[in-house]
Amino acid sequence: MPIRNWPLKNKNGCLWGYIPITIINPHSGRSFRTVGLVDTGASHCTIPIGFALILGHVWNKGDLSFSDTAGGQAKGFKHTTTIEFNDSKNAKPFHAIVDQKVDFLDGLKTVLLGVTDFMNGYHLQVDYPKGRFSLIAP
Repeated sequence: MPIRNWPLKNKNGCLWGYIPITIINPHSGRSFRTVGLVDTGASHCTIPIGFALILGHVWNKGDLSFSDTAGGQAKGFKHTTTIEFNDSKNAKPFHAIVDQKVDFLDGLKTVLLGVTDFMNGYHLQVDYPKGRFSLIAP
């Protein structure tokens, strides 16, 4: 099982599930470690535009895209990217999205881990009273 009984993080009184990830630009070889928010309301994985520079992408040279968000429509650009999902900071990835076009969105502050690209391969269990979540492979 990739993730079992991980703590939810409390941010402003709300509990959120985060997973450590590595984002890689397969063209430049640059990578960046961060966390991504498990977001059952997101169709696809999306990345804040600030990460595009770190990875060596020229943000507005990607494929133009528009995404519907809770705050309205957001402009972005798709870039070929790999996202590795880790069960701990030093472990090998338990899942990866390899060399796929991923949206880098303006106004986004956190990497969102969406349903189509990631979540649809797992059962998500959330225990809010205990402040824990698990991802279970079917």
